[in-house]
Amino acid sequence: MLTLNTFQNPGGSISYRVSGTMPGRLRIRQNFASRSLAEQFMLEKNISLANASIRMVATRLSDVELADAEAALAALKFRAPGTTLVGIVQGYVAKARARKQVSWDDAVRDFRTAFSASHAVVSTKGYMATLKRFGEFSGKRRPDEIREADAEGFARIGDPKSRSIRFRLAVLSSFFGWAKKNGLSGENPVSEYPEAEDLGTPAILSPVAALELMRDVERNRPALMPFYALALFGGVRPSGEIGKLAAEPKGGWEHIDFAAGVIRIEPRISKVGRLRTIPLGTTLRAWLKACEGEPLLPRGFAGAQHALTVAHGVPYDGLRHSFISYRAEQAGSIGRAAMEAGNSESICLKHYLNRVSAADAEAFWAIMPQGKSAVAH
Repeated sequence: MLTLNTFQNPGGSISYRVSGTMPGRLRIRQNFASRSLAEQFMLEKNISLANASIRMVATRLSDVELADAEAALAALKFRAPGTTLVGIVQGYVAKARARKQVSWDDAVRDFRTAFSASHAVVSTKGYMATLKRFGEFSGKRRPDEIREADAEGFARIGDPKSRSIRFRLAVLSSFFGWAKKNGLSGENPVSEYPEAEDLGTPAILSPVAALELMRDVERNRPALMPFYALALFGGVRPSGEIGKLAAEPKGGWEHIDFAAGVIRIEPRISKVGRLRTIPLGTTLRAWLKACEGEPLLPRGFAGAQHALTVAHGVPYDGLRHSFISYRAEQAGSIGRAAMEAGNSESICLKHYLNRVSAADAEAFWAIMPQGKSAVAH
C-alpha cells in the first residue's frame, strides 16, 4: 500500500514523498517537488497494482456468467477452510438429482391421499380445490420448480380479502411442507404466512343462534352431535383436529377421559404440535355423554354439516370463535381460554376479550341436550 507524506528538507523547501510496498516486496520511496506530481505517481502505481490482480484467461463463460461466478466467490468469503465453490455446487446438484421429479398432478394426488387420512372431507375438498387453482395459475410446474413469488402471486389474485389470502397460503404451506418432507421439493416456499390476527374480528354465534343450532342437531341430525359438541363447547379445531381424532384407533374417544374430566389433544393431533387439555365442563360433558361412542365424523358428514351451516348462518370457523369468546368470559381469564383453545394469548386478547357479556356467557353455557344427558355420571 502506498502513502503520501509531506516533509521539509534541510534547506527549508517542502517535498512530497510516496512510499510503500508493491507486490513481490518491491519497496518504493520517492520524493516529488509538488503534490500534483506525487499524486500522479501514486495513481499510476495503484492502477498497476490493481491490474496485477487481474489475469487474462480464455473462457467459454459469458459476461453475466463470469459476474455470477465472481459474486458467488465473494459470497463464500467466510466459508470454512477447504470449502470450494465447485464442492458447494456439486452438493447442490446431488441433492437436486436426489429429489423425485414428480409432476404437479401426481404430487397433488399423493398429497390428497395423505391429507384425507387425517382431515374431514370438507377440509380435503377445500384444499384440493385451492391446489387445483394453483396448478392452473403456475402452469402445473413440478413442486421443486415453484418459488415464493409464485405462491405470493397466487395468494393475491382477484384482490381477495385477508382471510382468503391466508387460507391460500396455509394450503400451499401444508402442501409444500409435505412435498419437502417426501423429497419432492428442496424447500417450502411458503414457510411463513400472515397470522390470524390480520384477519379482522372473527364472527361468533349469539346464545340464541347457538341454542337453535344445537336443537336442530339433536332433533334432526343427531349423528353430528359429537362434532358440534367438540367444536362449539370444547374449541377443538373443526378443520384438522377433529378429523385426526376420528382417525384414532378408538375413533377419538380414547382421548376423552370422563373420569379425569379432560380431553387430551396430543401433539400429533394438535395444529400447533403441543399437548393441551380441555376441561370437561358441565355443558361439554353433557353433550358428549349424550352421544358417547358415536363416530366423530359419521358417513355423510360433509353434506349434513354444510346444510346446517347454511341454514343457521354459521360464520367461518364460528364454532371455535364462539367457544373462545364465551369461555374467556366464563373463566374470567383470557389466558385460560387461549391455553384450552391452543391459541396464543396475544391473539385472544385482541379478538376475544370482552366480546360477550356475563349474561350471554351464562346463557351460552346453559345450552344442554334435551335427550339422554349424563351430567350426573
